[in-house]
Amino acid sequence: MKYSIVITFLLTIVFANKVVAQEFNCQVVVNSPTIQMSNKQVFTSLENSIKEFMNNRRWTNDNFEAGEKIDCNIVINITAVEGTNYTGTIQIQSGRPVYGTNYSSQLLNVLDKFFQFGYIEFQPLEFQEGIYNNELTAVLGYYAYMMLGYDYDSFSELGGSVYYQKAQAIVNSAQSSTSAGWSPVEKNGNRYQIVNQILDERNKNLRKALYIYHRQGMDIMSSDMEKGLDHALDGLSNIQTVNKAIPNQYVVKLFFDAKARELADLFAQAGAKQKYAAKDMLIQMDLTNRTLYNDKLK
Repeated sequence: MKYSIVITFLLTIVFANKVVAQEFNCQVVVNSPTIQMSNKQVFTSLENSIKEFMNNRRWTNDNFEAGEKIDCNIVINITAVEGTNYTGTIQIQSGRPVYGTNYSSQLLNVLDKFFQFGYIEFQPLEFQEGIYNNELTAVLGYYAYMMLGYDYDSFSELGGSVYYQKAQAIVNSAQSSTSAGWSPVEKNGNRYQIVNQILDERNKNLRKALYIYHRQGMDIMSSDMEKGLDHALDGLSNIQTVNKAIPNQYVVKLFFDAKARELADLFAQAGAKQKYAAKDMLIQMDLTNRTLYNDKLK
């Protein structure tokens, strides 16, 4: 009886350690409003397969407590089906908690329109680090590492390098694939360009801005709002340096795709000097949201 209790206890510890090792808390939605087919249950199976793949796999060597897991949303819109081949888009969103609050600050918001993949219902999703095995798990693995890179960069300066490099390894392995989204010669905003821009030495200040803005800025605002806003401005200044050196990079656009509303709401609370300094930089770098900044930062 004692041995049974000991074994049960040890198994409980092992299982608990396995649980805390998982890094993501991903919600997955697969939409197919225009698809006419008899077995639409396959889309529910796809949702469940992706959710298990993202949430149950160990992506790092670090242990994540339940409250440290990265919240993410994956939304797939299927626009065409041909046998077991699917065409559509995939949107990836991830965020990180802000210290001393219940607020989650969005880090990444990517709409990937280069999404064609094969899926056989109930077949396990196979993935091998750094190797392109199939389109679906390569895309999911790529974005898992990108989300980790952004998350680690936001907590420690340039802390996400190893995960961007893992994403880049998938891109490099996918160069033999004929699927869209991996090639350096495609239009701006594909997977190749995102990870290569984020790892470009000339863009280090953008990555440093993720740390300055979040860890030195937002994380102290609950105790010192003015100082936190000053650091958030420093982060924007870093991004402005990158934007002036190499205009119109997709990774700069990605920052504002994730942050525009937050930035407008944040600096709406600032004093006149901070508010107008932020407004000037934001409008220069993010013309798409110019109306938002003009309305909120008066």
